Amino acid sequence: MTPSYIVPATVDPGGSKGILIVSHVDDTRLGMATKIVRLDVRGGLKVRDFTNTIVREKRHLYEFDEPGQGCRFWVHHQIGLFWDKGLVVDGGQVEEARRALLVMYPEMVEYRLVVGGYYS
Repeated sequence: MTPSYIVPATVDPGGSKGILIVSHVDDTRLGMATKIVRLDVRGGLKVRDFTNTIVREKRHLYEFDEPGQGCRFWVHHQIGLFWDKGLVVDGGQVEEARRALLVMYPEMVEYRLVVGGYYS
């Protein structure tokens, strides 16, 4: 989820509507990541199972604050959704991922979630 910066928000004055982009990330790019958290999923699932869940639960209708912050909050919510719906199967990994979202990398300092908003 990324802010559009140009489509005005309806929930957060000054903010902008989010754009959901789904893409394949080449394994070579993972070497540049600062933090990687594994989330094991139920066998046989496809990307569409995750995107369909997001759309069915209206989680794609998201807005960022004025500076364009709020993506970690959105990711935090989706991790919980995937766990609640049984798509992700390891609760320990879910908690590790949620904790990782509360850290600024590579500085390793606590970084609170900036709350965006869902609209309908």
